[in-house]
Amino acid sequence: MLVDNPDGVLKRQMYVRVKIRSGDARTGLLLPVSAVLRDDENLPFVYVAAADGGYAQRTITLGGRVGDAFEIPDGLHAGDKVVVDGAIFLHFMQTQ
Repeated sequence: MLVDNPDGVLKRQMYVRVKIRSGDARTGLLLPVSAVLRDDENLPFVYVAAADGGYAQRTITLGGRVGDAFEIPDGLHAGDKVVVDGAIFLHFMQTQ
């Protein structure tokens, strides 16, 4: 990527911190990073509240990361109740 440098402020081999913002409007679900776990095959999943009062493991597809959240293009629907804090403890309890 080329960047205009009319005042010569940027120098060769200079380190800079940049934030790139996209103008693309997106719709979808964002999920906190803390909610995402990995299975034995390193595939991402989350726990969602089940109708029987328990929790079910659901495989998801991760999109891009936005701060402390992931875009979830597939695997969840609006209204799904996802465990976002303590999911690792729930996983431990279900694997014992």
